[in-house]
Amino acid sequence: MFTKKMGAALLSVMMMTSLTACSPKPKVKTTESADQSIDLTNFKVTIPQKTYVYDGKPKTPKVTVTSGDNDALKEGTDYRVTYSNNTKVGTADITIKGLKNYKGTLHQTFTIVKSLKKIDETALKNILNEMIVFDSGDSGSSTKVVEAASDLLTYVAQINLAKADKKALTKAVTSWYTGLTKEQQATLDGNKDSILDTADGIIAHYKDYSDSLEDAGVLDQTKETLKVKHLKDDWKALKKLLEKVK
Repeated sequence: MFTKKMGAALLSVMMMTSLTACSPKPKVKTTESADQSIDLTNFKVTIPQKTYVYDGKPKTPKVTVTSGDNDALKEGTDYRVTYSNNTKVGTADITIKGLKNYKGTLHQTFTIVKSLKKIDETALKNILNEMIVFDSGDSGSSTKVVEAASDLLTYVAQINLAKADKKALTKAVTSWYTGLTKEQQATLDGNKDSILDTADGIIAHYKDYSDSLEDAGVLDQTKETLKVKHLKDDWKALKKLLEKVK
């Protein structure tokens, strides 16, 4: 027999079940793991040389990416390399993009010049501009001096500047200098002697500069340049003109 007590008990159970079903489920907190990727911004990019002679083929210099502790990353695993404007005469660009545990993008440039006696003013100006992209008092300026000196030597050797048209060379250097702003000319005046002296020193006493060349990322480039027999004459042709501009 269904009694009042049994009905009350059944009603109580039904009410409890209803309340439980309607109660909101507690939210489960989720936490996103912190980004552990390492930014490439503070890493150093080096290539064997920064000047190449045009031959109609794409230039793809080997890229090395190192940390402040000189630990080298692995291409294809830690970063991906792409090249652009790397076939024709002019300035080519290398893009280094981080992969997996590394993020961010780095860029490096190099120059492609004509292997001709005729002076390519654009290529020459690109090389000479390396003398004015830093101030002698800046942090790391000594490394920039070594890099600029090496690139100048590589440029003059590859195009055999000693046999170039002297009038065209003089015109190109003069045009470059007069096209600079007063501020850029002042920067050149502050950097020029150090760069020219360093280039002389590299030719005469290469081993004394090997550590500095390695720090600047141009050691391999300089080694190849110093093998050129007419390097001294090529450098003399440009140095003479640079000493005169002021």
